[in-house]
Amino acid sequence: MRARERRSRASDRRTRVTVLVALGANLLIAVAKAVGGVISGSPALLSEAAHSVADSFNEVFLLAALRRSRRPADARHPFGYGKERFFWSLLAAVGIFVMGGCFSFFQGFEALRQGTRETSRGYVVGLIVLGVALLAEGGSLLRALYQVRARGGRAALRDPALRTVVAEDGTAVLGVSLAIAGMALHMATGQVAWEASASLAIGVLLVYVAYRLGREAR
Repeated sequence: MRARERRSRASDRRTRVTVLVALGANLLIAVAKAVGGVISGSPALLSEAAHSVADSFNEVFLLAALRRSRRPADARHPFGYGKERFFWSLLAAVGIFVMGGCFSFFQGFEALRQGTRETSRGYVVGLIVLGVALLAEGGSLLRALYQVRARGGRAALRDPALRTVVAEDGTAVLGVSLAIAGMALHMATGQVAWEASASLAIGVLLVYVAYRLGREAR
């Protein structure tokens, strides 16, 4: 029993490192995306900034889940606090939906309604920021996938904290790719509809991932 407990604690430490890596990446990327979005006026980049902010808050929820779920059993909770992981993972799913998905929809509809123009400098700034974000998010995703593999593959995804990190990082890579495509098409055609569509697609993606994570946490 003690050996199993030691393995569980060691696994939690590795998961905590994975969450911290994702948190650091998301904080840096959120600032870069927000600054780049304001400079360029890009709705897709601003949507991605909201996505990264949501992910940053969610990593804090997951750190709380890891800490609180390790508390020993007591008179009030004789079976321990392990299920708190699912509660905090549910909050993370709600955060993705509210902060990321809804803001992305707002940015997309506003771009379609009002239109937006970007300078050549704006395109360059936006694409550089998104390129750096893609590398950072990809690195974080590789770290999470490495831990999944080290813990036995798909069975490791039963841990709601690790499952949420993998889902967030995978969604982030796909979201950045959509933003790059939308901005590149806007630059090539001059039609803001491409970038607005990218924002709406990011919103749909985030809502879907939030729904899946919430259902699994339930």
